Amino acid sequence: MLTREEQVAFCEKCTNRKPSMQGLLCKLTDEKATFEETCPDFELDELEQFNLEKQRRDAKYGDAPGAEIEVGVLNGGIIGGSLAIIGSIVWFFGAWIYMDIIFFYPPVLLVIGIVALVRGIQAQKEKKRKAARQDNVLDAELD
Repeated sequence: MLTREEQVAFCEKCTNRKPSMQGLLCKLTDEKATFEETCPDFELDELEQFNLEKQRRDAKYGDAPGAEIEVGVLNGGIIGGSLAIIGSIVWFFGAWIYMDIIFFYPPVLLVIGIVALVRGIQAQKEKKRKAARQDNVLDAELD
């Protein structure tokens, strides 16, 4: 005879499942599973089976349920580095042209902006590589 956990693992992929305060029940009998090896009324819910397999894969590879890798969104290094570069150029030439003063800080800010931009681009590339590796692993598992 199957344990309750094994029965629930079987029932959670069935279209006749019914969640309740008592746990997972059969929609046909309104009772907990009583079958020995297989259920004669079992009907596979393919969408639920796919979702359960996806949750197990995510747990196996360390991803939180529902977590997705954001590849298209710019990270803070790219945005911050770009703003630092633009700000330093405006500050340097603005002060030089309008005030006849050359400040020491804009070139320092320019270097900091370039470093932040390069690191942001590298982090973005690493995210894309990680997403590609994860897609390849998931495709291999589905085959």
